[in-house]
Amino acid sequence: MPINDGIDVISVGLTFKRFLDIAIQVNQAVAVVTDNDGDYMEKITKKYEDYACFEGISIFADDRESLKTLEPQFVDANKANLKTLCDVIGLKHKDCDSPQRVVDYMLNNKTTWALRVFEAKKSVQYPRYITDAVTWCKAE
Repeated sequence: MPINDGIDVISVGLTFKRFLDIAIQVNQAVAVVTDNDGDYMEKITKKYEDYACFEGISIFADDRESLKTLEPQFVDANKANLKTLCDVIGLKHKDCDSPQRVVDYMLNNKTTWALRVFEAKKSVQYPRYITDAVTWCKAE
């Protein structure tokens, strides 16, 4: 768990800039983990350009615009063992024959699948940008 490593995880939604501004003032390292929403240049590069010069702030997002949000990124990270992911999130194997079906299920059941991954006994793979963020936080 991140908290065991001294990492606090919060969701701030649209008020992220206020949190980043506060983090700068109190010299607190912050990793922003976010979706690219299909436009990496606009939604990541330009959106966070005011914070690029601060060492204690790092932005983590998948740069593949075809994978707009966490759900398709998560399915992509588990494409080699999709059946395990389906077991973990509670999706029947007959619905697991297509990665898009898994993505659709996850998009329509965001809290459910996330909680099931959180509580799972089986391991699944996380998208690289998320593991990179955790690694960065541990180093800070």
